Amino acid sequence: MSRSILAIDGNVSHDSSVTVIHNGEIYAVESERLDRVKKSSGHDFTVKHTPEGPVYTVTGEGAFTQAIAYCMQLAGITHVDYIIHTQAQKLVRQLKLGQYLALGGTIKRFPSHHLAHACSAFYFSDFAESAVLVVDGSGPEHGSPFNILQSMYYFDGTQIKAIKRTFATQEHQVGIGLNYYLHTHLMGMEEGSIMGLSSYGDHSKYPKNMLYRVGGHTYLNPANLPHPISTSTAEARQDSLHNHYAISGQGPVDAARKDVEHSFLADVAAKLQHETEERMIELALELHKVTGAKNLCLAGGVTLNSVANNKILERTPFENVFIQPAAHDAGITLGLALFAHHHQHGEPRRRRPNVFLGKAYTDAEIQQTLSRYDAYITVEAHDDVYPVAAQLLADEEVLAWFQGRLEFGPRALGHRSILGHPGSIAVRDRVSDIKRRQRWRPLAPAVLDTHLDAYFQMLNHSAYMLLVASVTDLTRQVAPAVVHVDGTARPQSVNCDDNPVFHRIIHLFHEKSGVPILINTSLNSKGEPLIENPEQAVLFLLNSGVDALVIGDFVVRRKPDCPTDNQVSVRVKRAEETWNSIDCDACVVSLNQHLSQLHVKSLGFFRGSYNVVIQVTIGTQERTLDLGLEVLKGGVTQIINNRNGAAMSEKFLPLVGPFVIAFEQFLNTSTPDKP
Repeated sequence: MSRSILAIDGNVSHDSSVTVIHNGEIYAVESERLDRVKKSSGHDFTVKHTPEGPVYTVTGEGAFTQAIAYCMQLAGITHVDYIIHTQAQKLVRQLKLGQYLALGGTIKRFPSHHLAHACSAFYFSDFAESAVLVVDGSGPEHGSPFNILQSMYYFDGTQIKAIKRTFATQEHQVGIGLNYYLHTHLMGMEEGSIMGLSSYGDHSKYPKNMLYRVGGHTYLNPANLPHPISTSTAEARQDSLHNHYAISGQGPVDAARKDVEHSFLADVAAKLQHETEERMIELALELHKVTGAKNLCLAGGVTLNSVANNKILERTPFENVFIQPAAHDAGITLGLALFAHHHQHGEPRRRRPNVFLGKAYTDAEIQQTLSRYDAYITVEAHDDVYPVAAQLLADEEVLAWFQGRLEFGPRALGHRSILGHPGSIAVRDRVSDIKRRQRWRPLAPAVLDTHLDAYFQMLNHSAYMLLVASVTDLTRQVAPAVVHVDGTARPQSVNCDDNPVFHRIIHLFHEKSGVPILINTSLNSKGEPLIENPEQAVLFLLNSGVDALVIGDFVVRRKPDCPTDNQVSVRVKRAEETWNSIDCDACVVSLNQHLSQLHVKSLGFFRGSYNVVIQVTIGTQERTLDLGLEVLKGGVTQIINNRNGAAMSEKFLPLVGPFVIAFEQFLNTSTPDKP
């Protein structure tokens, strides 16, 4: 019997997750699905049921207790043989990870954020060997004072070879991913929105590039900006890009956002998208030249850019491309667990057919929830709800669809989805309004894999909505609601064996409508994580414009006299004790601008204290200090060595004195970062 594994990304400040492997099966959840905080860093929380709906009170940022319990319960275990994480000893001590270990178990630290991304992609793929490209904002590497921006690897099934890694430097802090991130603040949008907006613009209107190559690596060219760029505050990000694009202040940007697809911001989006694609293709070509591999795996948040992914497939010699469906930082724990399972423990690889790694709810659990809201809803029970739902979709009703195990990753793949008829523009617009998203943004099609080639021009099938393809004339005729302005779509290829739940509803809809496609978008409102449990699904029904919720064997509707006016809803609040943390990213930037003899690698607030990792030069040697800071009334009252839990040795105190002074100055001049 294989060893059970618990994986935690303890270095994360966003998109945290937990993964458990038991008897070779994977169980995983993103923290945001549980605590209801978008892109959560893993809060503990309590839920109180009130007449107005459930209230989530979140505490303990960086505490993964309930996410761990969720995955362990799914696996049917209380202890594991092996814990793997990405942080230093403070994580083990503060989270008391030893409580989850079986007798004789082991806790290990994994050294590399980017390598964890790479493992998540290769070990989840079907490839026996593959080149791997990782592109994200940045990620820490143990033993280095600087984060990695882009990296390349080769996996032959038994060995892992690092081909090339692009580290940030004092001069070059920004790569492909952070460049994209900077633009999200100028545009006031999410990354996916910018990708969709780029189709409305003309990239040639901005010939000057943001990125360039120096020393064989790709960075943002600091010569393009009038002052050092910062990723810490919205003002610095926007000012930098205002200068680059010759925008005279925030006023023109605010005006452009009112009709964004017809504004200069669409041209900026097109420029950003085009430059990202070209740089990604350059990296892929370089990686292929070194490895000669026919297979390519992609991971890191930038590889959720499905347009760029498809360009790599079309314009490089790689024959097959696999993109990790949880390519963002939530996928880190998947990589940690799979590395331990296959590389360290030698367990044979098996095919991973899907990412339905969370919980499924029984009809009994669903009924219990429905009974709580019987004053607001009507419920129809069916022996087989699928033909009923297919007819409702054929009749152009918009359905909230809740079936099977929860998806892992940012895409709804047919278990927690909003579904609609792809032949109706009116349905498309209704879905966009329900989601509270701009109508110019495209909605994705889910298509039976046996019909994919008739509707989309694709070199590879994509079960995870991570490749954009041109549509055929047939798609324009029968499914215009999923066709973007540039004649493309982001199809999800649905296979009967890998995704039987979703395949069946599309198949039955095909029988009734003649179209083997459904509009598929995530079951959540703007700014809300994907819905995890039946209660959240019912409250979404009550507070949105969907016609019905199909959950388990039930069709649920609002009562005719129940308006969608937020009578009951999910609410999230933070306990007062979590409101005393500062903007840690801004603090790191400020400290490194004022300190010369040391470099602050990271700063975080965890369970009432600050944790900082500092690179210090002692003579000719560099040392890394991992410290816990107790703070009271704007002053540091105690410094703890997180490696051993003891007070910091007096010989190091003079070295960190300048840091403490600068840190206290920041504490006393900054506004607390209150939610």
